[in-house]
Amino acid sequence: EEKALKVWEEAQAAYEAAKQATVQQERAYGEVLRQERVSNSNVEKVQSTLARQKDRTKETLRRTEDLYIWKENSWLREEARKAKSLSEKLQDKADELQNKADELKRELDSI
Repeated sequence: EEKALKVWEEAQAAYEAAKQATVQQERAYGEVLRQERVSNSNVEKVQSTLARQKDRTKETLRRTEDLYIWKENSWLREEARKAKSLSEKLQDKADELQNKADELKRELDSI
């Protein structure tokens, strides 16, 4: 009877230890699940952030291209303005030379 009692107590202690281990395993498993949810959430946040950054990069590239085109067009407009101004000056000079030529021709004709 004493031996049976001792076996019973050992069995009871083993049962309590197993029960405690099971509770700890369940807590650990719950923590693993929680960490997995947090990890998945973090992955989703990172993916979302990367998608936003990709969109911003595309927009920045588009704006940069627009600015480059505007600057290029601005430079072309300035060059066209300079060319027009030079053309007008050359035309004025040509008119002036034509007038002198006409004047010289008249003088020659009068001699």
